[in-house]
Amino acid sequence: MASGGTGFFVNDSFAVPGGGSFRVISVNVSQITGVAVIGGGSLTSGSPPATITIPSTGGGISAVINLTWNIATLQITQAGTGYVVAPAVTFSSGAATATTTLGTPSSGNPTVPTFFDQRFGELGPVSNPQQFDFSQPGSYNNFNVTNPIQPDNAIEGSLVSGQINIIQAAVAQPQGLIVLSDKQAWLMNGGSPGSGISATQSVANSQAYNGCATQPAPIVANDNILYVQAKGSIVRDLVFNFYTSVYTGTDISVLSSHLFYGFSILEWAWAEEPFKLVWAIRNDGVMLTLTFLKEQELIAWAHSTTPLGSFVSVATVTELTPSGLVDAVYVVTRRQAFGGLVQYIERVTELYYPVGLTDAWCVDAGLQYNGVSTLSFQGAIHLSGQTVTGLATDNLGNVTVITPFVMPTNTIGSFTLPAPTPVGATGYTRVTIGLAYTPAIQTLELDTGEPTIQGKRKKITGVTLKVNQTLGLWMGTDSTTIKPIRDLVLGNVGSATNTIVTGMVSGDVRGILDPVWSVQGQYYITQPFPYPASILGVIPEINIGDTPK
Repeated sequence: MASGGTGFFVNDSFAVPGGGSFRVISVNVSQITGVAVIGGGSLTSGSPPATITIPSTGGGISAVINLTWNIATLQITQAGTGYVVAPAVTFSSGAATATTTLGTPSSGNPTVPTFFDQRFGELGPVSNPQQFDFSQPGSYNNFNVTNPIQPDNAIEGSLVSGQINIIQAAVAQPQGLIVLSDKQAWLMNGGSPGSGISATQSVANSQAYNGCATQPAPIVANDNILYVQAKGSIVRDLVFNFYTSVYTGTDISVLSSHLFYGFSILEWAWAEEPFKLVWAIRNDGVMLTLTFLKEQELIAWAHSTTPLGSFVSVATVTELTPSGLVDAVYVVTRRQAFGGLVQYIERVTELYYPVGLTDAWCVDAGLQYNGVSTLSFQGAIHLSGQTVTGLATDNLGNVTVITPFVMPTNTIGSFTLPAPTPVGATGYTRVTIGLAYTPAIQTLELDTGEPTIQGKRKKITGVTLKVNQTLGLWMGTDSTTIKPIRDLVLGNVGSATNTIVTGMVSGDVRGILDPVWSVQGQYYITQPFPYPASILGVIPEINIGDTPK
């Protein structure tokens, strides 16, 4: 065939004089691209053009047909993974070429890994954020399926609703797998609470319609799931409601909304023991602390700043300490030092004082010396040029507050403390020194319930505090009227115990306030010294005015 010609169709047949034939099996717009030899003959492989030879039969007539073809499409049947560069494509014969192009590196990567029902789950790939994939049970790298489908096959599916749900997190619960998206929460199981998922039976049902933020990851506290809502920095808890058989949640930040409005939560950590606390980093460097003890209906927020710096990151590590196993809290702080910004890793100490006041560590960026009696110390380079304070224990066991001073600037961070004043004291065996901070409590405007006393004048003449291992608190109607609580001053006689205060106090103490009338009925408690203080309860003594006679 001198010319391939045009207009051929699949299954067109051609007879060769003297016997034999061939049939077209595929064509393109310009030429024959495939030929099947019928009734004898052979196709010679090699570089195009290929040759079809039809042997002579009977009359000795033979034909040689030259064919040329093009490769129009290359279909990849096994793509593979983990390519750093695009692989080359070569053909065993001919001059055909093909080029491969790698897609976006993260387009198929899952964003939420999890384990559930002995399966490894890869959820929310970038290219399809509603998709979920689960491996075969007990085989975390096996995502194979069979035909027909078997229950232990790998699972692939998508969350289906009237809007796109970007999967943000997944938490295993007794009723199933809670999948949190940016729009709502889903419960995934085998069709009933607690039933396992399989390739032939798996469902995902909508639960609460409050989306979850990308960061931070949800925290599981007992049977509650704590998460930051996708819209704003609202913190919610999600828990199974046995009456409605769905997961419902509440806004646990609403009563402290001033700590969240206009801010965002960057990350947080759960310190279950010993005090059930969530430590959260706000985007402005402030640390928020949540006491979460749901069974006691105790949900309380506080905020903390650090002197001359800000909080950057937080994590908890379970450690064995003298007080037992605790979830130790570590923070990264950023401070101004050495002419620039420096980041430090610091640890929050436990409220544990087995030897008494000398064990207290109530300063930030602190450093502690524990050794032979001396007046000279070194190692405080990170405090150079800063005003510092702390506690010092002399060789006789007396504990005193270090008068604030500016830490000298030198290469080894050395400093000297003045000699202790007690007779026989020659130096200090333990010194804890660092940056001072001032904890304070301002109570809310007072109301005693129905009938309300809001808008009426009130007078608080005194407040009884329930304290644990506490010393040195001051109290007043506001920050300008504070004065020492006499029951917490060393050397005083306690009004409740009628004994001399020689160390930290546990029990009831009473403070007297200025007998002034105010509508707010508030009082203010603060700690101006590097002493420990744990307030367990407050009981004010209230007089109510503006009452008709």
